[in-house]
Amino acid sequence: MSGILALSLFGNIVVATLHLLEEIAKEGILPFSRFFARSTTTPIARIGQWLRSRKESEREEEPLEQSPAGALLLHWVFAVIMIAASSGEKPVTAYSLLFSLYSYVTTVILGFFVAAGLLYLKWHDRREWVEMRGFKPWGGPTAPIIYTITCGFMTVAPLVPSYDIITSIPWYVVPTVGLSSFILGVGYFAVFRYVIPQINGKQPVVERLPVVDCNEKGGWVLRYEIMEFEWQVPERRLSEGHAMN
Repeated sequence: MSGILALSLFGNIVVATLHLLEEIAKEGILPFSRFFARSTTTPIARIGQWLRSRKESEREEEPLEQSPAGALLLHWVFAVIMIAASSGEKPVTAYSLLFSLYSYVTTVILGFFVAAGLLYLKWHDRREWVEMRGFKPWGGPTAPIIYTITCGFMTVAPLVPSYDIITSIPWYVVPTVGLSSFILGVGYFAVFRYVIPQINGKQPVVERLPVVDCNEKGGWVLRYEIMEFEWQVPERRLSEGHAMN
């Protein structure tokens, strides 16, 4: 069972978490966003290219596989910090603590806001949302309502004092660290999006140009994406400056 859980977490990190961090970096939110948003060619892809070049020298070169190395480095740094912070505990306690933190933040808190966001899109501007989604889900909003209530309960439930007989982890550790990390992330985004533009008079502008190609089976494939990020003066302030002159 432990091996199955380890494989599941590894797949989640490789497929979901790294690409999520890469997409966040592409929005220019993180410091050094260009570095963390950049993908690099994997060593396996280079070895495969070298082997193919020896067998078929006249074959047309295919785009090499890219990996979000910057996002992997960022995730590795935070993973090392969390492991180091729990290194003083027993292996069972440390594993239970890290797994509980990951589940609480990723599954419960984020799941609550995702489901609540779907309900907001449905009832805030229903006509536009219906046109964009292009389909009507079975059961209507039943699934997000149930998920919002469930995740909301699971967000509040750990705040009730309890005692873990197996690991002896204090009941307040997981909810305190989980909610604190989430609040810090929201605060960082608020400062980046609203406070800094008020101070320097500029707002972040991101332009993303996807480059797609058609594969041998006729399907569209995203080859790479060009990202441009800079701080620009809003047009409203430019017009106000011209009016004053």
